[in-house]
Amino acid sequence: MNNQYIKPAIATLLLAIVFPIYWSSAFYSASFNNDIFAFIKADMMTLGFSDLMFVIMGALEVYVYLSLSKALKVQLNSRFASILLIVMAIASALFHGTVIFDVALAMTSGALPNSSTDSIVAVGLFFGIAALVLLAFSTFICSIVILINHQQISSMLKVFSVLLLVVSILQVTVIFSVFNLLLFPFTLAMLAVYFVKEPDTLEIV
Repeated sequence: MNNQYIKPAIATLLLAIVFPIYWSSAFYSASFNNDIFAFIKADMMTLGFSDLMFVIMGALEVYVYLSLSKALKVQLNSRFASILLIVMAIASALFHGTVIFDVALAMTSGALPNSSTDSIVAVGLFFGIAALVLLAFSTFICSIVILINHQQISSMLKVFSVLLLVVSILQVTVIFSVFNLLLFPFTLAMLAVYFVKEPDTLEIV
């Protein structure tokens, strides 16, 4: 094992731990609320440990995607997969960057009329959903591009790409995206092993 690749591997494993914890808690809390908009509004108007986890999760995602982008730039003849991973990193940053709406609402809590608060929440939701759609779409295409270049990649990366493809499809369905609470961490664990086991062809960010 080359210590040079410890950071991407550790970041990937941390993301595999934080992701299911955060989203399991979010889904569990939302399940007790019939009015989802009101639930999201109440959540956005307060800052807590969950917001910190959200930001940390975003930072880890961006770092992991950029690290893999750098690796594939070296390993594949095509640069398209690397570019798509950068797009994924940008989409993730935009999605997790919506925490700025939480900060704005928390700082102005009670100072704005209800209609203005609702508008800010709606704008935040719009940007969040748009970023998630971009992330799912770019992930789907990236997985296919990597698999198309299957002769240039290892079996481990092939399995990772197939799993990532399934993750992106489940994400788009929305209803079945809950299965990603288990599948995405497993996919990340596979990526962490890839970072550690195949260092000879990797360069990290």
